[in-house]
Amino acid sequence: MPKVEGVRIGQGWARIMDEKMRDLPCTDIQLDEIWGFVGKKQRHLTIKDDTTKSDVWTWVAVDRDTKAVPCFKVGKRTVGDATEFVGDLSARLKNRVRISTDGLKAYNDAIDRAFGTEVDYASIVKTYASVEPITPERRYSAPEVIGIKKFVMMGDPSVDRISTSHVERLNATTRLT
Repeated sequence: MPKVEGVRIGQGWARIMDEKMRDLPCTDIQLDEIWGFVGKKQRHLTIKDDTTKSDVWTWVAVDRDTKAVPCFKVGKRTVGDATEFVGDLSARLKNRVRISTDGLKAYNDAIDRAFGTEVDYASIVKTYASVEPITPERRYSAPEVIGIKKFVMMGDPSVDRISTSHVERLNATTRLT
């Protein structure tokens, strides 16, 4: 399939998703972002390179119970993109929601702006063991998790439901396809 045709199909699906994924009854949402690049990794760019090439982040929301993806955003890993992404999520939901994120600070202000006090928000921060040196057989393996801390950021989230495992599983599947 030609590249232009793929873009056209993707834009069509985005329009359908935008129209249909509204007034959703979700109550438990997990947010995360996945890194990728277009054309060239940011660290390899030169001043002469096309400005449309570089790192790109896909922000993803997943409903913990149904595994539905109410929204996503492709952009940079900035406060502005976090704010736009979370604002879009807020506009799609009809209930008070519980949100879990990793420790990315951009989520704090974005969630506050989009939901105000009408949210139960927590973050989960994992500490990983460092693996030195990285051997060829471990190069693409996730490091061992040696600690997990959960932080209530606002509202009254159920501590036993604070998790990003479903959205992280989606991101891992996305990486493999």
